[in-house]
Amino acid sequence: MRKSSFRNTRALARVFDFSVQPGETFNDAIKRTQERMGLLDKDLTNYQFSCAAGGEEGSSAVNNFNSQMHCGICMEVFVDPVSFLDCMHLSCGACAVEWFSKSDTCPQCRKVVHNVSYNHHTAGVVEAFQNLLPGSSAGGDRTIAELTAMRSKYRPGQVVVIQKPADLDDEYDEEFTDYTGEDMSELDGENEGVQSSVNTDLAIAMVESVQER
Repeated sequence: MRKSSFRNTRALARVFDFSVQPGETFNDAIKRTQERMGLLDKDLTNYQFSCAAGGEEGSSAVNNFNSQMHCGICMEVFVDPVSFLDCMHLSCGACAVEWFSKSDTCPQCRKVVHNVSYNHHTAGVVEAFQNLLPGSSAGGDRTIAELTAMRSKYRPGQVVVIQKPADLDDEYDEEFTDYTGEDMSELDGENEGVQSSVNTDLAIAMVESVQER
């Protein structure tokens, strides 16, 4: 895989390569790059980068990097990216809020998600790359109004509520009550009463049948 060299223009002009190696996740590649730069525990948001590679090599590197920065739900460039635990897949924060209001599984691997956390490492790299190529598709196609709407749904550090199956059943009961005007819990109680009556009648019939013999 070809690599593209980037230069940090604010931190001693240190040259480093960024690429996602075969079998390596995007987060692993970010961590490896930060370790090389000595920025493992720092947010990359305030760092500016420039691309030293040009021509076909530079274009290939940009396309490869750009493909790693897209949300698995909306398929657009990450906005306030979050990570899912334990699978570590990523999405936009706002997309996660909407998705997990109806499901408790990852939209990509379908594994149960136990927690959602803001990923400041990925957010910093995405912003740096957008600053590097402001006129490219790396910046995404969203309007200011769309970005504002997304950020009204999720702010970095906000707790994302994950709906569990039981919660979804309760929500269905509420929607049923709103739609029909009948309380689902009362209907369940009536059904249990009917079933109990049927069971009692059946038991009496069986006893009478035995006595007749």
